[in-house]
Amino acid sequence: MSRCLSIVSIAYENSGCLCGRPHDAFKYLKEHDGLASGRSYPYTGVSTGETCLASTMPKVASMASYTMINNEQSLLNAVATVGTVVVAINNASQELTNYKSGILDVPDCGNSPAEWFLVVGYGAENGVDFWSLQSSRGVGWGEQGYLRLVRGKNMCGVADWASYAVAK
Repeated sequence: MSRCLSIVSIAYENSGCLCGRPHDAFKYLKEHDGLASGRSYPYTGVSTGETCLASTMPKVASMASYTMINNEQSLLNAVATVGTVVVAINNASQELTNYKSGILDVPDCGNSPAEWFLVVGYGAENGVDFWSLQSSRGVGWGEQGYLRLVRGKNMCGVADWASYAVAK
């Protein structure tokens, strides 16, 4: 996780810890040929106003390309063939905020992407298809930091802002 944190402060259009879009981070990585390590460019959690030095540091990860996805079938194919996919979830629902366990199926999540998750898998339980999403909220939230979200309804806009990177 620490290797990704310098992205918070350097990627185009991202606003530090306040907000950001993964595809902007992917664009930065592509144009700057990679990402500095968390050791050489540690995350501090505060804005210093200093010029970013990450682009001058040795790179530990680089990417060949990135892909945007906007429907659940493409998301399913990407998770099955590529692996982890980052998604935005519309988070106007108290059910999502207070999620503890089970497969979340809520009538209204709002229509504004508010929180980013990693889709790490999918499955079915008792005939209900679901996505398995990892949260950045930590193990004290949901199912040890994970959310199971109903699949097949584009619940909470799960497929609307999905993207993934392909490493070099």
